[in-house]
Amino acid sequence: MPSDLVALRPGLTATGAERALAAAEAAAREQGSRLAIAVVDGAGALLVFKRMDGTIPLSVDVSIAKAVTAALIGTSTRTFQDMIEGGRICLLSIRQITPVRGGLPIRAGDAVVGAIGRSRELGEQGELAARAGCDAITLHCDAP
Repeated sequence: MPSDLVALRPGLTATGAERALAAAEAAAREQGSRLAIAVVDGAGALLVFKRMDGTIPLSVDVSIAKAVTAALIGTSTRTFQDMIEGGRICLLSIRQITPVRGGLPIRAGDAVVGAIGRSRELGEQGELAARAGCDAITLHCDAP
């Protein structure tokens, strides 16, 4: 098959996803936070997940949804939330989108290779845990 017809893209490995999750969990513990943490691949398929003790069951679906959203839109869910709060409510009609801060895409160069989502803690504590997960691998996350 001609190479101009097939695009090969990098992807987040299970090892990378596990490392990101472990770092996010460690950061959450250091802050005294209890989170649900999900890491997905670039297509939004779940790679690894952890629900820390004391985290409510609803956080499971929310953390996965945030990670999926960040992977599919290629930017932090905080950016998407800010757009909606700024009046772009039509964005709420897009299926599979959770426009609530807590999801960060993971990039290799220009390609989105995965994302990390967290749920339970509000504000900067949860953001810092998600960022720690991204920082634990050699790729980089978008700024929240």
